[in-house]
Amino acid sequence: MSEPTASLAEGLRRVVEGPVVARGDRDYDAARMPWNMHEQSPSLVIDAADADDVVAAVGFAAEQRLGVCAQATGHSATGGLDEMLLIRTGALREVEVDADAARATVGSGAHWRDLQPLASSAGLAGLAGTAPHVSVTGYTLGGGVSWLGRRHGLCANRLQAADVVTADGVSRRVDEQTDPDLLWALRGGGGNFGIVTRIEMGLVEVPELYAGNLVFPLPRSQEILSAWREWVRDVPREVTSLATVLRVPDMPTVPEPMRGAEIIVVGACLCGDAREREDTLAPLRALGPIMDTFAPMRADGLGVVHNDPEDPMPDTGGAAVLGDVTDATIERLMDVAGPRSDSPLLFVELRHVGGAVREPEVPGGVCDRLEGEFLLHALGVPAGPRASEIAPAVDRVLEAAAPDVAGRPPLNFVMQAGLAPQSFAPADLERLRAVKARVDPDGMIASSHPLG
Repeated sequence: MSEPTASLAEGLRRVVEGPVVARGDRDYDAARMPWNMHEQSPSLVIDAADADDVVAAVGFAAEQRLGVCAQATGHSATGGLDEMLLIRTGALREVEVDADAARATVGSGAHWRDLQPLASSAGLAGLAGTAPHVSVTGYTLGGGVSWLGRRHGLCANRLQAADVVTADGVSRRVDEQTDPDLLWALRGGGGNFGIVTRIEMGLVEVPELYAGNLVFPLPRSQEILSAWREWVRDVPREVTSLATVLRVPDMPTVPEPMRGAEIIVVGACLCGDAREREDTLAPLRALGPIMDTFAPMRADGLGVVHNDPEDPMPDTGGAAVLGDVTDATIERLMDVAGPRSDSPLLFVELRHVGGAVREPEVPGGVCDRLEGEFLLHALGVPAGPRASEIAPAVDRVLEAAAPDVAGRPPLNFVMQAGLAPQSFAPADLERLRAVKARVDPDGMIASSHPLG
């Protein structure tokens, strides 16, 4: 740095409206902490009040030769950021829905729970994932695997335009006319190219949905996984589902009904009339679940189906795209994560993708499809007496699935630093790096998932 941190903080405060926190300040730990609680140590943190603050902060960083990284919630943070300026965009939460155009304009700090109720009121929906409290923008830039994915594809394909503050401190509108290469890179290439302050995205028409969970005891995991695998082979694209081996920690922060639960959960979202979809679901219900939460709902109700924790928590995980799930696949996964494995992981989950996720109706970005039928996701909480066991347990799950790997996971599911290049084909990675070199030749813009 060209000046001591305290002096830099004072300089930044003179050009922005939002609060600035420097290393050593009383509020530093709270300001720097991402949702997933990964350790990061920026020199300065600015909680941007608006897009003008982002422009001013990036311009200031360029003058001072500081690296810059942006986070809204920090769900996908991987740590680091030493001697950088961290720009928090959580206050940029404006949301507008144009029902006639089936389009939403969303500030980079807005969550899915800000957008979906407005869209649902108009009979529309964004292609949200399982957690309503993540940033719409961060999720979209990372690919976006949705409850509606098999019918409508990845969310990144719906990105139509973005306001991006590039490394020179200029805010640019990026769309197919102004910069098609940068738009291509933003559609799944993450936050490597600039600080996004607002996006425009297409919405989809959503009929009545029928969604929920079927819960079974953990000892039935292999049986239930096998039955679910056979069931998904014949379901239409209107059905997106997942199967999760779940071990809930016995911790005070976990609500009492779920504390210490060991179960396997089959969750699904079925588009269309509830009575018709009940017939589709009947083979799984015939397995005799101990709990059945399926009900008709609007798209904005999907956020509660997966029960993602809303309170900050540390996590470590990994993912893989599989071409198929066979009996041998299930046996290998059960050996390392099933009821007799004593696995320390919170969950091991198989999502049925395929459909429009594999064969998109609206292609056009670096991450416009997943080349497989299933997405495997393993995650643990590195806290408590078994913290050191989490990373090796994730590795064992990925090794068990390795014979079936058929594609690359999107950045949303990359949870460790340095692995982002594995999400892209070699030619696409070369093109991404070329776009990065053009818009950020000095490498000032940092990302949780750098291109290497």
